[in-house]
Amino acid sequence: SAIVVKIQGYFDAWQALLLKPDIFFKISWLCRKYEKSV
Repeated sequence: SAIVVKIQGYFDAWQALLLKPDIFFKISWLCRKYEKSV
């Protein structure tokens, strides 16, 4: 069901965060920079 897919995606995102926090921070920094420029 859609809920299971959402939960799996959520856990995948958490695993990516735990394994590659530096990449996540770079992306979040780019997003903030983009939001400020808009």
